[in-house]
Amino acid sequence: MKKADSLKLSEKTTDRMKYFSLAACCLSLCVLLTVYAPQSKNGVADALSICSTTVIPSLFPFIFLSAFMIESGVFNRNFKFLNKLSYAVFRQPQCALGVFVMSALGGFPVGGKMTKQLYEKGCLTQNQAQRLLLFCVNPGPAFAVGVLGLSLFGNIKIGCIIYASIIISNLIIAFFSRFIADFEEAKAPEKSECELYRAFVRSGSGAAASIISICTFVLVFACLESVLEAIIDSETTVDVLSGTLEVTTGCERLARFS
Repeated sequence: MKKADSLKLSEKTTDRMKYFSLAACCLSLCVLLTVYAPQSKNGVADALSICSTTVIPSLFPFIFLSAFMIESGVFNRNFKFLNKLSYAVFRQPQCALGVFVMSALGGFPVGGKMTKQLYEKGCLTQNQAQRLLLFCVNPGPAFAVGVLGLSLFGNIKIGCIIYASIIISNLIIAFFSRFIADFEEAKAPEKSECELYRAFVRSGSGAAASIISICTFVLVFACLESVLEAIIDSETTVDVLSGTLEVTTGCERLARFS
């Protein structure tokens, strides 16, 4: 009994320390945001500009289109050639090829969102979804070429090289991921009548929610980065921290620094 009581006391102490630390961090942030209110305001304003000029134009069309392809039932159609090709090369169902292509075109969130939707619909097993996420994480061509190549390095060719190297790396990972595949088959998705107007509305709502979520985190980290910039004297250190916390504003900062 004494041992059990001591374990419970230890757990309670740990929980209290965890929430005390969390409360202390939140209060500290409140103080910093109050003291450096002009800087945090400017950081959020700059992030809003980045969202409107870079994030939303480059991501929203692909997020909407990928959601529409799933909602409309395009991925439920069975094409024997694509199915055989996908299983032979990646040991994945044919819908994984569509996820890979849309991820390569749309960038970071598209592959993860499509994988989640297909897994929830039963088109992918857990192992297939986990392996698919290994090689569907990459920037889209608009970000890699436009932001990294043109804005950061001032050279479109460098952006193309970066994008091509990432896609080739993903293909290599995709091929070798077949060796950690299990042999469980996903259930065949139910073929329902395609109601395009409902698919269109659901895709629009889902894409809007996704882009708002993405922009929210861009704003949050931009606000934190602006406070860090006010506290830390070294501009290089702030740039490195910005790129570590959030890639979009980090690249924008590095582009201005260069």
